[in-house]
Amino acid sequence: RTTFSMGETLVIEFEVEFFQDFASAGLSLEVTRTEMGLNVLHLANEDCGLHLEKISEGKHYFRVEIPNCLLYPTSYQISLCVWSPGATYDYVFDILGFSMVQSDVTKRTAPLSIHKQAIFYISSQWKVLS
Repeated sequence: RTTFSMGETLVIEFEVEFFQDFASAGLSLEVTRTEMGLNVLHLANEDCGLHLEKISEGKHYFRVEIPNCLLYPTSYQISLCVWSPGATYDYVFDILGFSMVQSDVTKRTAPLSIHKQAIFYISSQWKVLS
């Protein structure tokens, strides 16, 4: 899929082929808001405690889940980086594109896309004070 509704879980699966063994490696995904050229998310395997050690030569498959993704409706690109401390082994720009569309996570009736400077939605509570 390439289109997701706000609040959905985004699932990204990818393959990395290593041409030699590595004692350790890191993976990161950058999500860029297309029309702004602005990186809005940086996700790394170690953020959730997944440590990649003793990587053997060959193809390896990975899955990243972004639960309750509340990025604003527009187009995004994903870039992938394979690295270790002090070295970048590969950086693939704009490997995948996707779009977010408005859903019922907000009660707003006007399109959220009119807010060109916003990046993501977060719930808030509003009250009239006397």
